[in-house]
Amino acid sequence: MLKTAVCYFSGSGNSFYVALELSKYINIHSAYYIPNFDISKLHDYDEIIIVTPVYSLNIPKIVQDFIRRLKFEGRFYVVLCSAGMFGGSARHVKRLFRQCHLNLGCIKRVIMPSSHSTVGFTPRFLAKAIISIASGQIKRAANNISKNENKNLKLRRVGKIKRYVGYSAFSAHLSVSDSCTKCGECAKICPTKNIKESHGTIVFSDRCIACHACYNRCEAILYRGFKGKTYVNPYVDFKAMR
Repeated sequence: MLKTAVCYFSGSGNSFYVALELSKYINIHSAYYIPNFDISKLHDYDEIIIVTPVYSLNIPKIVQDFIRRLKFEGRFYVVLCSAGMFGGSARHVKRLFRQCHLNLGCIKRVIMPSSHSTVGFTPRFLAKAIISIASGQIKRAANNISKNENKNLKLRRVGKIKRYVGYSAFSAHLSVSDSCTKCGECAKICPTKNIKESHGTIVFSDRCIACHACYNRCEAILYRGFKGKTYVNPYVDFKAMR
């Protein structure tokens, strides 16, 4: 029997949820959160499923870097999660795997609620409806992966990819309110170590990938001086991601 691992990146919990749901249909031995993952562990597996959100029509910088570091002879599968704006993300993923000489199986798409609540908030009732519909998409993705399918992966040519497509200056507009207690939770949440406390002040650096994890999960963090509606997946326990 093949030994399978799933590696995921998630700011809002959506991709984490998809990774957990896949385990209902596929015999997944382990699930790993990409920012905290020791890449040497992958050699214990026969195939790897990568679950990732789509930001600015491509996969996040942190996932691109993860793929570039991979040295693995088994097969990979990729599941893209987005509110519907997938753009050329699948094409970018194919080219990236080809350039890294990695064996890529099928790429599947799952529509999830928007996690970028600063530009478009998804009400809780609508989010639950979208997640319910996504269950069928996740099941079909698991079925394709289980059958070892390899579809629509031909490329006429391998073009050069911009290294960090989708980079965002989101954090340039972040600040904290007077209610901030300097608890350090935002720094723990941030997957790129972009947030730190310096001389009693919360500082946002330039490594932000616009995952919105800090804004959505900390009430003291403001965007352009305001706190609007936020979104997190209602079915996950974020403590399990660490």
